[in-house]
Amino acid sequence: MSGWIAVGAGSWLLTVVLSGCVSRPPEDDIVRVLIRAAPTGFDPRAATDEHSRRVHQLVFDELPALADTIEHPDPLTYVVRLRHGVQFHDGRTLTAKDVVYTFGSSLYPTIIAARDAYTVAFTLKEPSGTFLGQLAVPVVPAGAGDALRTFPIGTGPYRFARYRVDEQVELTAFEGYWDGLPQNAGITLRIIRDEATRVRELQNGTADISIDHARVIARPNIQNMRLTPHASFSALKDVKKVAPYGPDFTGPSDAGGGHPRPAPQAPPP
Repeated sequence: MSGWIAVGAGSWLLTVVLSGCVSRPPEDDIVRVLIRAAPTGFDPRAATDEHSRRVHQLVFDELPALADTIEHPDPLTYVVRLRHGVQFHDGRTLTAKDVVYTFGSSLYPTIIAARDAYTVAFTLKEPSGTFLGQLAVPVVPAGAGDALRTFPIGTGPYRFARYRVDEQVELTAFEGYWDGLPQNAGITLRIIRDEATRVRELQNGTADISIDHARVIARPNIQNMRLTPHASFSALKDVKKVAPYGPDFTGPSDAGGGHPRPAPQAPPP
């Protein structure tokens, strides 16, 4: 017997799955996540479908996260002061130039100007109570062109490694991430459209987490699993995999991660 975590759209639900034999997952620290469809592109300015956004959430950071402070000195002005020391995956340092380039003409008629290397001013034509929400955009490197569609470079917790078309997206933990190294070595998003096949992959130990529009299911050796169907995939950076286990092992049984414990033995067949 082994405990499984199933997360619905609104609350946590623990279910128990009986199994005569539990396969050992791959012995590495890569978290394998099953998704229902392939992303259409990796440039966050162009691809807006659900599965593309999930990749963006792992590879890029939105502007509010990269801001040290956001000031609103008058009804028409917002001043963003960037964190120092933030790096893109190619080693470049994030500056105000990248922010100005990212927003470009998308906020027209707002005027966007770099006051210095780490300060950007947004000047509105008229007051707006929703403007801060418009800043929640993934920041891309200045001058990024069409290559971003197939090989994204961001400041996020994971670095793009490769995409096997219609099979999987492979990401590795970014050692230079400004908010600390992720708790796992990487994320692989495997594209499996059939629900029954996704369940078999979890049971066989060849996948760790499965997500669809209604629920998230995680294997018992996954800790700190706080991902829900509509949450940002950036939550995956906190996920840990405990040691591979056999049929006498169960993992965390609640949303907080918990501690591994021996599982009750299943009755003999």
